[in-house]
Order: sequence, then C-alpha cells, then structure tokens
Amino acid sequence: MVTSSDTSSEAPQQAARQGPHGTDAVAVRLLEPLDSQPGLTATVAAFLDCDFDRRRTAQTLDVHLNTVDNRLARVTELTGVDPHTARGVQLFGVALTLHRIAGRHCR
Repeated sequence: MVTSSDTSSEAPQQAARQGPHGTDAVAVRLLEPLDSQPGLTATVAAFLDCDFDRRRTAQTLDVHLNTVDNRLARVTELTGVDPHTARGVQLFGVALTLHRIAGRHCR
C-alpha cells in the first residue's frame, strides 16, 4: 500500500527535485500494487481518459458498469488513493503519464 507520505501533495515536487529517477519512483510506488491485479491500471487510465464517465469507461474497456465500479473500489483499497477525488486524479494522472513515457502498457 502507498503511504500518505508517498502520495502527499508534496510528493510530486519532491520527486521533481530528485530528478527523473525520483519522479519515476513516485509513479512506480502508486501503480505497483495494481500490477498483480489484471485490468486495474487500464481501468484507472480509461476512467481518466473518459473524463470520469463510468459508462464510457465501461464501453471503452468492453466490461459491465459494475466491473468498472468494482475495479475502481479495488484501486482505492490497494493504493489508498481514490481516483474519484481531485487528489487521486492528480496523482494517478502523473503516475500514468510517467508510466506511458517509460513505454509501459496499462494492463
């Protein structure tokens, strides 16, 4: 689980001061708990890409709306960060952007 100190509002600034390795570490720590659960990272990415529209997210992923809700709840449980909140949007947005820049695919 990601601790609150890892995902505090200061984390992105601290990571930026540490250079690219520090920034990547923040992204890895936030997304790492999702790696063992197929579909969770892709669900968060689709949720953000679909402007928080759960129905569109479900259509994009070709899953039921309840599946999207269950996956997003599991993301919150595993990371301690809720993708429905402004803080969650910021943290997951940064983490997923760095994830994509590094050439990693959302599973």
